[in-house]
Amino acid sequence: MNKVKIVAIAKDEAAYFSEWVHHHLFVGVNSIDVYVNRTTDNSVEVLDKISKAYPQVSVKNADWIDTCSTSVRSAMQYITYAKAFTEEKERGEFTHLLFIDIDEFWISKDFNKKIADCINEIGCDNPIAFEWLNESPAIEPFQTLSQTLSGVQSNLVKTLVPLNSVVKHIDIHLPIFAEATPAILLADGSIASRKEGMKQAVQTDIEKIKDYFILHRSIRSHFEYVSLLLKGNPEDDHPFKQNRKGIKTFGNDFVQTVELNEVNFVTYQNSFLKFQQSCDYSVEIEEAKAFVTQRYSDSIKALKNSIHGNYNILRSIFFGVEIDEIRVLFKSYRMDIIESKRYTLQDLRHFYNDTFFYDEDEAFIYISLAKKVHPTGPWINDEYNKLNNKRNSK
Repeated sequence: MNKVKIVAIAKDEAAYFSEWVHHHLFVGVNSIDVYVNRTTDNSVEVLDKISKAYPQVSVKNADWIDTCSTSVRSAMQYITYAKAFTEEKERGEFTHLLFIDIDEFWISKDFNKKIADCINEIGCDNPIAFEWLNESPAIEPFQTLSQTLSGVQSNLVKTLVPLNSVVKHIDIHLPIFAEATPAILLADGSIASRKEGMKQAVQTDIEKIKDYFILHRSIRSHFEYVSLLLKGNPEDDHPFKQNRKGIKTFGNDFVQTVELNEVNFVTYQNSFLKFQQSCDYSVEIEEAKAFVTQRYSDSIKALKNSIHGNYNILRSIFFGVEIDEIRVLFKSYRMDIIESKRYTLQDLRHFYNDTFFYDEDEAFIYISLAKKVHPTGPWINDEYNKLNNKRNSK
């Protein structure tokens, strides 16, 4: 009988444990370990409430890693996952481990099949690489899973690891196995091959998500994205996570939609309601949401204090964020540069690209100035004519 344990690492994600834990218990995961590290919210309190009602859920402290050297601290995920794999292999209670984050949800399109069904269909001894569906952002914060899922498929995967396999190197997405280990399979049973130049990704048809996949809710909503940016990187003093590249908008040709079975989804919702009632954590959840809201406010303050001198970094991190007060902050900075005449041609190009899709009038200011600075530039003239014609046609 196949038994699956999930291992996750979390920092300041108390507002999201409830849905995430319930979801994976609902899809047949037998046990969940959440390693809490560098947390300042009430994560432990929320998880304690959950574990009292559901003992198969455990909260573990991973702060001990921060007592090690800087080089070790930066490998926190690798260390935690390697430790978990070694311990569970020795214990022999579970057959498989799945390393996922709190913003990742294992999904069966059927929404009735469990993770053990997937293992039985594809192969008990094979590592299974589940592709990501990067979820389209929600309008309001703290929205739970909806019956209709939409997003853009990614080549990145998360791998279900059989505990009878020999792992040569633990990786966050796609471990390296010993040659004797059966082939890594995708969720349709085909053999996975690593994408050239991307050791954590696979070669795949990104136009059709498979029957089993990972829903990656990394954005959630624009509000939550801005709040989460302030988590920062432990390796530097910058207030924002610099490995975030904004919120991208994709055309309908790239977006995939998965419609979950209505009857099964109602069962899922009723199960979640019972889960919430049994955990009795309403006070703790409201406190966790208040933390996210306060962190959003702190993120806005940090943006105000750091935009001067850091525009080129911040323009990438906040790209595509559709929040008025953030757009006002960036516009104020750009106008200040224009009025003081401290801009370069490269600045004007950046300013134009940053505003073209949501404020054509402001964008026209920058492309017009660029045309004055460099009147023979082919790209500048093309963009100027394109935008000028678009504005005149209205």
